[in-house]
Amino acid sequence: MINAALRGKPDVGNPRVALTYKILALAAFAAVALGEAVAFADSKPVIVIGHRADAQPFLSDVLAPASIVCSRDGWMSPEKYVRFSAVYLGGTVKRLPPKDGWAGDANLAAVRKYLEDGGVIILSRLAAGFLLEGQPKAADIIGFSRVKRFTGVEGVRMEDTGEVRDWCRDKDVLVPDGLLPGTKVLARFLPDKGKDEGVAATMRKVGKGTVYWVQMTYASLKGEYARAGRPLTIDGPAGENILSAEGKSLDDFAKFYLGLVKTAADIKVEYKEDGWGLEPLGPEGHLVLDGTFENKPKFLPRKTPRGVFTLVGKGVKACVVTPPGDSVAAQLADELAWHISEMTGEKIEVVDKVPSAGPAIVLVPDEKLKHEQMSISRDGRIVTLRGEGAGLSHAATYFLEALGCRYIWPGRSGKIIPKRNPLLMPELKVDFVPAMHVRGMRGGDVFTENAMKGSRVESGLKHFGIDPETWRKAFNAARIDREGNRDFYRWHGICDNEDWKGAYTDSKSPWKWGHYFKDFWIRYGKTHPEWFALQMSGTRFQNLGRRQERPTLCLSNRELAKETARRLAEQLDLYPQKTAWTVGLPDGGATQDCMCPNCRALDPRNSVREQWTFFNPKTAQREKYTYVPITDRYVTFMNRVMEDLRKLRPGKELTFYAYNHYTLPPISVKPDPGLICLSTSGSYRNMNGRGCANIAKWQRVCKRVMWRTNALWGFNQSAVPQNFARAIVTDLECMKANGLLGTDFDCMSNDWAVKGLVYYAIAKSLLNPDCLSPEDAIADYCEAGFGAAADAVKEYFSELEKAMDRAATTVAENEKKNAYTTDDQERRLLDLATITGAVDLPRLAAALDRAEKLAAKDQAVMERLRFLRLGFECARLEKALCETRGKDGAKYAALQREYADFLRSTAVEHPLAVAVAGLARSNPFMNGYDAKPENAK
Repeated sequence: MINAALRGKPDVGNPRVALTYKILALAAFAAVALGEAVAFADSKPVIVIGHRADAQPFLSDVLAPASIVCSRDGWMSPEKYVRFSAVYLGGTVKRLPPKDGWAGDANLAAVRKYLEDGGVIILSRLAAGFLLEGQPKAADIIGFSRVKRFTGVEGVRMEDTGEVRDWCRDKDVLVPDGLLPGTKVLARFLPDKGKDEGVAATMRKVGKGTVYWVQMTYASLKGEYARAGRPLTIDGPAGENILSAEGKSLDDFAKFYLGLVKTAADIKVEYKEDGWGLEPLGPEGHLVLDGTFENKPKFLPRKTPRGVFTLVGKGVKACVVTPPGDSVAAQLADELAWHISEMTGEKIEVVDKVPSAGPAIVLVPDEKLKHEQMSISRDGRIVTLRGEGAGLSHAATYFLEALGCRYIWPGRSGKIIPKRNPLLMPELKVDFVPAMHVRGMRGGDVFTENAMKGSRVESGLKHFGIDPETWRKAFNAARIDREGNRDFYRWHGICDNEDWKGAYTDSKSPWKWGHYFKDFWIRYGKTHPEWFALQMSGTRFQNLGRRQERPTLCLSNRELAKETARRLAEQLDLYPQKTAWTVGLPDGGATQDCMCPNCRALDPRNSVREQWTFFNPKTAQREKYTYVPITDRYVTFMNRVMEDLRKLRPGKELTFYAYNHYTLPPISVKPDPGLICLSTSGSYRNMNGRGCANIAKWQRVCKRVMWRTNALWGFNQSAVPQNFARAIVTDLECMKANGLLGTDFDCMSNDWAVKGLVYYAIAKSLLNPDCLSPEDAIADYCEAGFGAAADAVKEYFSELEKAMDRAATTVAENEKKNAYTTDDQERRLLDLATITGAVDLPRLAAALDRAEKLAAKDQAVMERLRFLRLGFECARLEKALCETRGKDGAKYAALQREYADFLRSTAVEHPLAVAVAGLARSNPFMNGYDAKPENAK
């Protein structure tokens, strides 16, 4: 580095060294002339003094992103200020050890001398008052001698520009009571009506130096946003973090403080590296991958079961037989007996031996069968359900569904148990092994107290004034139809074996998947900064804040690949049951992917460009740019890791996500055979994102592929009902027919009145022993769940499918027109206008009205229709809000209150209907943005 080279004494007798020294010296001189950050021997760091709660955010969020070399101390004698270019005294300094602050003539003289020589001191909040208590003469340095209380703060107005900033969440603050001549006001508090303005920030020159006082601390504003549950970032379409309105305000405040620090001379900064760019430098790629599948899924007509064997009837009553000592079989036997009892009105017994007479349903766990194999057969009066592991559960479900039972959504209202006596069983001969043993869909587990604490669900519920514990208990109670029965997911064979739990280290799954590198910045950030991504700022600093687990990496660095392989080998030794560990990159974070020349040399120059978002330090904004996918770079890195791991631990393999800017398959380098791909492809809110062509391409280049998609989000900022069941199941069945390893569906929000048909159709497809088509799965949902009203309900969902197609087409057109900005709220509003504009409310209402007339005498169906109405009501209110916003403020505010009240009541009464907690963050009508008059346009 230039700084290191200039510190030593060069051997000018050596021509090569002398030339290098001259080049470095000229480069350093040029950098200074251009305002670049180069640290010379006479430059000085910045010291941050105060309590950790105040000082650490100032270090990490204000100084570190600017590459300023800084340190922290609880207190420091003023005579040591000379070692630093600027001194920050935090707002909580009063809590710290010093007894006298600047008290005493020596201390005051040292402070004055430091300032007169050009030093900069920044005081925040209570620091000034504390120093004045011990040293009243410091008033001539600070610019005022006392403070007074100021209430009713409404904002901050910059004195020079008149701009209003949202930099203070306190309503009661201490401000200067009378400024000394020569003290300049930088900002004032906006008061309630009829009150004088209070001083919010000041500046006073002392010799060549400057003293600043700012009432608001950066940490306090950040803490207020956190306590209020107002996120600083939101998840972008590719999982990246995008600044919210509050995040932008906080970022602006950090920029203000940084501007004060930068008035100091000779600030010591980290070395900034040249070479960041947006041109791929790699050779052209020539892999041509076919986006079509070789095999087409084969569907069979829906079976019309015809009863041929009496289980329960006049003089006949079956029993359920389970082997003693097998708890899994015993639970299934109890569930079978209960369902048949509910159907017939007869008490069905569970016994441990086949009786001498009468029909019997015998459960046989059989480890000799293939993994998860199920078998159903009848021999005279004996019906045998046989299965290995979860296969026995699958057999129980198949048997009950053959009798007419269905589970269309979690809980009592979603369980269909027809009343039949006599109960006739159709002839069954089943022998089935699942095509996929990994059938994951996240979101179905019991919500524990630990899972609730600190979660987005908790903050979202609090946003609406809902008690999280009340909701948690209601949710857990609503998800099951009877204590002891399998839930919706296990009924359908979802998440019912250990194979799908690859994300968890303690599972029996042979593979571990997920995001890796979570501790790399913490562990290697100081010792190996070259392992991390070069940012537009020219540094490799990872401004991660509290998200330390989301660094971005310099994937071209071979030493990073070697260390990764070494760490993975150690990890695999700890979990010997795992044959593969994850090398998945971290989820989207605050920093961008590396754009150094070495990394860009791995990116094929003929790749199709896509849209990226980078943080531009010159404008302090996230801005749109274009660059090529980095899949080839990532695959090259993984191949290097796999090569090293194979030497260290032969036979072990790696899993990875094809995600974010590495979703598309590579075009110049093929993955090592030891790599297992989990693709996140698929977006059903965008017509261009539909289809499984990307999965087909990955399967051409990688022999093992799973679908780890976020596609269930749909239009996640909205609770308008959405139907893309046919599209997503068609894709899933096509993938299955071509060897898909399994699924891990994320972003399932338990909004069953909004996307319940989508969830059910996927559930039927994951096992699908009868090879049902997507159309038949949808028909099965409507007919089993709504009886006489089935045709009207089919019409309702058909209208929703048409609306979803219209909306997805509009999103594709919007992206083509580059209509989406980097502003998260604008993106949400645009998508909300798209989905609410696509739905035809009169047609939907007419279909539901007709359904209710047809099912008026069936209370169970009427309850299910009322459940669907909850989603329709969300659509009605969101459409009205969208059409009213910016046109009628009073009506808009009334609609907001009505919608919030509706969501509050729905959350507790029907916790599985709408994802209320998520709307607190993602719905632009409900996330608090419009609470500010200037935003409710």
